Amino acid sequence: MALRERMESAAVKTVVRKPDHTPKNGQRDLVPAIDQWLETVPSRASDLHIDRLSPEWKLPANWLEGSVRSLKIATDRCRRTLPNYEIALVFSLKSSNVPAPPAFQTWDDLKRHFDQSPPSLYCFRVGDEPWISSRKSFAVIKEFGQDVLPEFMAKTCVFMSYQNDSEPQYWKSLAIIQ
Repeated sequence: MALRERMESAAVKTVVRKPDHTPKNGQRDLVPAIDQWLETVPSRASDLHIDRLSPEWKLPANWLEGSVRSLKIATDRCRRTLPNYEIALVFSLKSSNVPAPPAFQTWDDLKRHFDQSPPSLYCFRVGDEPWISSRKSFAVIKEFGQDVLPEFMAKTCVFMSYQNDSEPQYWKSLAIIQ
């Protein structure tokens, strides 16, 4: 078969194919994976890194999409199955010798402060969130309003900074709760 005939044949096949309904960018359905994780929550504390839900979310450039999608689905599923719990999406930030939060108002501001770890989902019993139950363990806790990071439609954002006795730097994280 001549090259032209093969190209025409391929073009015709492309036109008659059924639409591809697989999840965008090869992502598998997130609901079963999140439900499976939520089933373990009452028996043990665990987190779920978003890159375990979709390999493409290993890349920091994809963390916004992965974070927004996984937080929304996890929050919806948690409200249905574990009404006394809430979901937090937690970003690990670069440590420093200063306990104060980094200056940010937008996603672009914040992503400059990420460390190398992809964001994680956490599920806490309402009232047992670490920024409430372990408040004295943190050097700084600062709550931000809904206007910060509007992409997440957050109820609140909580910055936390803590220091191990043996280390000079402060470890920092930002939790987003819907």
